[in-house]
Amino acid sequence: MNIKIALLGTFFIACGGVQGRDDGSSGTGTVTSSGDVSTTTDVPTTGSGQSTGAVASDAGTATGTGTGAVASDTATGVGESSSGSDSSTGESGASSTTEESSGEASTGDAVCLNGDVVDTVGFTYSKSIDLVDIGTIQASYYNIDAEEIVFFSFGGQGRRFTIDGQPIGDVTAPAEALPALDGASYDQVLGVALLISQGCTLVEADPITLTTLKVTPLDVIGFNISICAGVAVGVDGNLYVTSYGTDELVTITRDGQSVLSRIDLLALNLGYPDGVSLIAGSENFLVLSTLKQQAAILAPNGAVVVPPGQVGLGFPPLKGGMIPNSDAILTVCGNGHAWACDEYGTKCHDFVPEGGDKDACACTIPQ
Repeated sequence: MNIKIALLGTFFIACGGVQGRDDGSSGTGTVTSSGDVSTTTDVPTTGSGQSTGAVASDAGTATGTGTGAVASDTATGVGESSSGSDSSTGESGASSTTEESSGEASTGDAVCLNGDVVDTVGFTYSKSIDLVDIGTIQASYYNIDAEEIVFFSFGGQGRRFTIDGQPIGDVTAPAEALPALDGASYDQVLGVALLISQGCTLVEADPITLTTLKVTPLDVIGFNISICAGVAVGVDGNLYVTSYGTDELVTITRDGQSVLSRIDLLALNLGYPDGVSLIAGSENFLVLSTLKQQAAILAPNGAVVVPPGQVGLGFPPLKGGMIPNSDAILTVCGNGHAWACDEYGTKCHDFVPEGGDKDACACTIPQ
């Protein structure tokens, strides 16, 4: 990651050319196979967060070891899964599964609960797309309502794609999240895009036009987070933010006003966390780490569901693709896929969940 290479140094501003939205026209890209919100508050956009070293996890937060079998958490029903296994059963136990389903979310008036869909514990590389003129890809989200994927560069240049990777058009990230954009997500309840800068400014925006709707400067509230590098909304409705500078996954209330818990990722062999995404139909998170170019699956309390494995090789949770440096992680609840992009390149890579596609969007609503 541009700025993260010098973890405790001065931010390096790496803005590329920012491209405006191209309404009605398709963006450049190639494919290869193998809700009401608050009024905007203007805040500085170039400040840096404080870096004070790793912060220990709160008492009662399960950290696990991250080196062997999956940690057991009897309080939440977390079961064991053998390290490095490639099971197609989809059983992880991180959230109790009382019945096995076909993978399709409930439709009509029925409510889909997490237990209705078998948890995904592994993804396998399927294909790559080339954004061509958008490089240093740092952030992405899946717009559930429009069924679109959006990828962004560090400098804010973005492109919308269909769920299967066909380019739709270009967008530009809000100025408040620049020049160091480093994470994004989608709030399914409010229907807004969430973008976070390395200076820990959280921006809520219209997911199509990227018009700014609300700005929350997390770095000035005294959260002791540094170089924010990812954000996700959990099924509990809280924000989960990766703090690269303190090696933590920090749980914050959705209004951005209070820290609820901190998970010491360095203790789990996931130092320098560089992205987090809620796995479709699950309460668990896919977490990226640049310490050893690894990914892992964690329960909301930090229990290890799938231990760290190197991205792009033959290890779960993201197997295959030969990705040298991964970033901009996202999951697509419409088909259960996961995407990871080249941190310093122009390509993004599609990973299929074990057991095949599943539509789990109704199960990702905070409950």
